[in-house]
Amino acid sequence: MFTSFWNLFVRITGSATVSDMYSEEERIALLELQANMMSSNGGLLALWAAYNETGFLDCCSWHWVKCNLATGRVIELNLRAARQAAGDGWSFNASLFLPFKSLEVLILSENYIIGWNKNEGFDKLSHLTNLKVLDLQLNYLLFPNVLPPLCWISSLEVLGFNRILGTQMGSIKFPLLKNRSAPIGLGTHTGLRNLERLDLSTNDFNSTIFSSLKHLPSLKHLDLENNNIDGNIEMNDMIALSNLEFLDLRMNNFEGFVTTKGTWINNFKETWSLQAVIV
Repeated sequence: MFTSFWNLFVRITGSATVSDMYSEEERIALLELQANMMSSNGGLLALWAAYNETGFLDCCSWHWVKCNLATGRVIELNLRAARQAAGDGWSFNASLFLPFKSLEVLILSENYIIGWNKNEGFDKLSHLTNLKVLDLQLNYLLFPNVLPPLCWISSLEVLGFNRILGTQMGSIKFPLLKNRSAPIGLGTHTGLRNLERLDLSTNDFNSTIFSSLKHLPSLKHLDLENNNIDGNIEMNDMIALSNLEFLDLRMNNFEGFVTTKGTWINNFKETWSLQAVIV
């Protein structure tokens, strides 16, 4: 009986030690991330350094950090506008995020991201096999250059990519989209085959966008509000999106769905899985 109790004690204390080790590793990683993101002109993450300096070492209780209560590992980093006071461009460094091995949600919107350091692009986030949500809205990433690296993150289910501003202020234009079969670079072997939700609102896509998304078979929710989609959308361009349930086409000049022969489709719910179209 004593032996059984001792084994149980060792298991409990051992797991606690492992949890503490994870916490220490990720606390150091958060401070390195904070130093990198603030290296120019500061930002909101200075609070992390203040926590550390005052002995508040439980990083799971820090602002913008969420942990799994059972494992103590970081599962969410909500860094929206973390570089709010910076005002200059930030080059993304994927290695800074790799210590967070259980990370599921990464919010990086509004952070003046202008690109990435050599060999430190978004493709490296594929090592985070639990990453399901990535929000890159309102940054200054060159389009479509940013898409091929993202296609390596096969675990992604939600990708926020609206209002990509490019290198100039204001919405970026995409003149090369016309008359191209895959204008945004999503080829047959894209790793985004598990992606269920995609936000491409407030860009300048036209109706060719649908043929470009045909390699996303799991897509259920597609937001194309405030783009440049005119006239009719051919059913042939939509057929591959067999799991699509929700389509937002507000602030476009969309008229309706038609067959390749130009016949109107009046009841799209009977034609494929689409349940709601907002226009």
